Amino acid sequence: RAAREILRGQRAARAAAPRLPVPLLVVHGRADDTTPLSGSLALVAMAERADVELRVLPRSAHMLGRDVEHRDVCAAVTGFVRRVAGRAVR
Repeated sequence: RAAREILRGQRAARAAAPRLPVPLLVVHGRADDTTPLSGSLALVAMAERADVELRVLPRSAHMLGRDVEHRDVCAAVTGFVRRVAGRAVR
């Protein structure tokens, strides 16, 4: 049942990606052995937006917020939000 839900979520994400009306930040750990980098690359390609940012963390695995580069994750998210929010305010 869980695997079925994961697959359903993946299909929904693929279908929605081209129509996302907002900027997109994708963060992926290169050492992730749960989710392949190719999935993040495909999501970025499917998004079809000019404002898509991909950050690949070379030493991190799947649990980015708890991994060795967790500070880099926070910096990436904070920087992205500041950039997007700052553009919206202007």
